[in-house]
Amino acid sequence: MSWFWLTGVGVFHVAALALAGYPTWRVLGVAVAYAVLRGLQAWRLRTGAQPIASAPRQQSTGDILRATPRVLLLLLAQAFTGGIRSPLVAGVFIPLSDLLVASGWSRGPKALLAVIASGLLAMAILPQPWFGPEVPHPAYWMILLTHLAASGAWHTRYMLILTRTVRENPLAAIKTLVELAARDPADPTSREGLYVARTEIDRMRSILQEYLSFSRPFEQVSCEPVDLGALSDEVLQLLGPNAERSGVALRRRGDARLEADPRRLKEALINLVANAVQATPRGGSVEIAIDWRHTTVEIAVCDSGRGMPPEVLEKVGTAFFTTRTEGTGLGVALARAAFVQHGGALEYSSVQGRGTTATGILPISRRNDGASAPRG
Repeated sequence: MSWFWLTGVGVFHVAALALAGYPTWRVLGVAVAYAVLRGLQAWRLRTGAQPIASAPRQQSTGDILRATPRVLLLLLAQAFTGGIRSPLVAGVFIPLSDLLVASGWSRGPKALLAVIASGLLAMAILPQPWFGPEVPHPAYWMILLTHLAASGAWHTRYMLILTRTVRENPLAAIKTLVELAARDPADPTSREGLYVARTEIDRMRSILQEYLSFSRPFEQVSCEPVDLGALSDEVLQLLGPNAERSGVALRRRGDARLEADPRRLKEALINLVANAVQATPRGGSVEIAIDWRHTTVEIAVCDSGRGMPPEVLEKVGTAFFTTRTEGTGLGVALARAAFVQHGGALEYSSVQGRGTTATGILPISRRNDGASAPRG
C-alpha cells in the first residue's frame, strides 16, 4: 500500500512542476529519479532483497547500501529543482529516519547522515544556476507540503503500529503471570510470579516512555556487567506460562558475563523467544544457547519449529514485515537494533521443517579493557 501512495505523491510533484512551467528537461529528470526510486522499492517488495549477514558488521553495511541509492536519487531530484532552495529538500531525510528505526543511532545512520550533509553542502556552495531556477509559487508550497504530509503519514503509521506492539506484548505477559499467581498466593512459585509481574509493570512504563518519545533509536546504550545466564533465565521465567500453554519446552544452555545494557538485551531476548515459541508446534522446544567466541559472545535462540523458506528468511528483521496476521514485524527489528547498538549483529538461519535460529552477536567489552571469563 505504501508503494502506491508514495508513487501518487511523486506523480503529483512532477505534474505540479510541469504545470508551473518549470524547464521541461529538469521535470523529466525528476520524473526519471522518482521512477527509479519507486522501481527499486517495488523490486525490494517483490524479491525481499535483504542479504543475511555473515559477519557482525555486515547487517549495518547492508542497511546503508540499501538506503544510500534512495538518498542519492532524492538528492538528484533536489538538484534538478533548485538545489538547496528545492521544495524536495525535506524528503531526503525520510530514508535516514527509516534506517534509524531499523538500526538505531549506529554506524549506518551516521554514515548516511554524512552523505546527506555532503550533498546539501555541495548544493549550497556550488553556483546556484547549475541547479536551475526556484520553483514558482504556488507549486513550491504544494510540493513542499505534500512531502511533509507524506513524511508525517509514514511516521504516524509507524507510531500507531509501535504503540499497539508496546501495549499488547507486556500486558499479555503481565496478565498471564498475575492469573497464575492468583490461584494460590501462598505458593512460593506464585509469589515469585507476582514479583516478576511487578518488575514487568516497571518495564512496561519504561518502554512506553522510551518508545513513544522516539528516544530509543537515538539514546546511547549503557555499559555495565551483565550475567547472560541470569538474564536469560528471567526471560524464560517470564515467557514460561505462555510456552507451557502452547506445549513448548524452554531451556537455557551456557553462560557468560560481558559489558552491555541489560534492559536492552532483555527486551531483545523477550522478542526473539516469544517469536520462537509462536513458531514452534506443541511438543517442540526453544533453547537459549550462550557460547563464548574469543572477543564476542553469541546468544542463539533456537526453536524446533516449522522453519522459513529462503524468500521469507531474507525479509526477517525488516520493520513491518511479518508472517503473522496479528503481528507488526517490529519485534525482530527492535531486537536487531539492540544488538547493532552494542556493536554486534543479529543473524538468522533456518531450514524448513527443522526450525530457526536467531543468533545475537555481542562484543565482550565495549571499553576493550579486559573481559570476564565464561562460566558454567
